[in-house]
Amino acid sequence: IYTLSLHDALPISTGTAIKWYAAATGGTALATTTALETGTYYASQTVSGCESERTTVSVTVISTPTFTNTTADNVALGQVYSLNAGVTGNSQTVVYSVSPALAAGLTLNTETGLISGTPTAVTASTTYTVTATQGTCEVTQSYTFSVGCSSMTFATSSLPKRDYNQSYLQTVAVSGNTSALTYTISSGTVPAGFTLS
Repeated sequence: IYTLSLHDALPISTGTAIKWYAAATGGTALATTTALETGTYYASQTVSGCESERTTVSVTVISTPTFTNTTADNVALGQVYSLNAGVTGNSQTVVYSVSPALAAGLTLNTETGLISGTPTAVTASTTYTVTATQGTCEVTQSYTFSVGCSSMTFATSSLPKRDYNQSYLQTVAVSGNTSALTYTISSGTVPAGFTLS
C-alpha cells in the first residue's frame, strides 16, 4: 500500500503506461482528467501489452491554505501596530517566516502569522514576503508598507499679546506626538527678551 499526499485535488497522472482505478478488481480505468479526492485508488502498469496487478494507493488531498489579508496599511512611528498575516484552510500545523527582516520594533509570530509591535524607527516603503509552510507545501504573500512619523498638529494657533516690560510665559501645545518633542523657530525671530524652550 502506497500513501500519497496532495495539495488540492489534482488530475491523475498516467506516468509510464500507468492506469488508475476506483476498485481493486474489475471496472474501467479512470480518465486522466479525473480529480483525485481523499480515498483509496488502485494503480496498474502495462508493459508489452501485459497489465500488472493493481497496487493500492491511499490518497490524502490537503487544501492549499490562503492568507487572511493580502494588503497592509502604513505604520506610524511609536504607535502599536498589528497585521494578521496568517492563513486559513490549513489542515496541518503552519510555520511562518518573513523576508527581509521587519522594521525595528515589529516582530512576526511564527506560529500565528501575526505581525505586531511598536515601530521605533522610520523606514522607507518596503515589501516583505511572508511564507507559510505546511508540511512540504509553501504559500507566500507580499505586504508593502512604510514606517513614518505620526501626524502632528499645533493645538495652539495664536498667542496673546503682552504689555512691554512685563513677564510673559505661554506654552505652545502640539497633539499627535508619540514621544518627546524639541522645538525650533523655522521662520522669523522672537522679539528681544523672549526665548523658546
